[in-house]
Amino acid sequence: YESYANCVLRQTARFNDHCKETKEAQSYGYKYQRCHSINSEVYLGRAANYGYEGPRNNPVKFYAWVDNYSNTLVAAGDSIKARIKHLSKGSSEYADKVYELSRYNYYKGEYEKMLTNAEEASAQYRQIYGRENKTYIASQQNLSLLYNMLIWKSLCSKKYSKAKFYKEKLQRCVEEIIICSRDVVNNNILRYTSSERELFWEQFSEWFNEVLPYLSLIEGFENVVLEGLSFSDNFLFNCDLRIKNFALTSNSEIIRKDWKDYWDSKDALIHLQSSSDVKSDELDYFSRLCNEREKELLSDISKV
Repeated sequence: YESYANCVLRQTARFNDHCKETKEAQSYGYKYQRCHSINSEVYLGRAANYGYEGPRNNPVKFYAWVDNYSNTLVAAGDSIKARIKHLSKGSSEYADKVYELSRYNYYKGEYEKMLTNAEEASAQYRQIYGRENKTYIASQQNLSLLYNMLIWKSLCSKKYSKAKFYKEKLQRCVEEIIICSRDVVNNNILRYTSSERELFWEQFSEWFNEVLPYLSLIEGFENVVLEGLSFSDNFLFNCDLRIKNFALTSNSEIIRKDWKDYWDSKDALIHLQSSSDVKSDELDYFSRLCNEREKELLSDISKV
């Protein structure tokens, strides 16, 4: 079988080369179709032997290579659907593939199927990881974009009942994102130093900064959007304030001492950063010292 497959592939390559060399439209069209026919034969044969995602079977790359994007899309869909059949619900790989299928349906323009797949993937992520997980929250953020798109499509086609339906779904979705985001932040914030918090929020806040303000264009969403933006704008400040208040009002002498040591080193670092003749070695030393003392403070707080 392998010898036969290789022979067919060589024949296909010759057709490819001939199509590139000849400029005759009719000949090109015929050989182009014949080329796909031969490769499809190999593709189906390999799929039978190795499965749609076998190591030697990648029709998606082939069709993309020959610029046949309609066949690329069909092959991608076949590959995803075939893989899903062999996966069990409740696994992360199943959820990932269902999410991929939603993207496939988006490119096909089948938006109802796209939404069904995206909602199923999000529900699977929630079941697998729980609500306080960035993968689940990201899937909800993706859903909010889909609902928003479908609202405007429905309004443009004057399907007002559909628009209302998607609007209600979007509102529940946005509220879920805000609630889950707060839970993630509150449960993780005391484990991060200030620099780690900034990095965490930079990765986490894109939806709040870029998508959420856009949703305020939808009638009735003003209060939900303002609530989310208020949470976003005050996030880092509130975290620092919360840790400071906890340290200063603590009954533990260790925590109060940790706070004083941390704040002294931070004050020295701020003074150095504003100095015009600061040496890089000094700056590095106080940066490390400040980070170490903050970690020590957070470690002692977590024990309490």
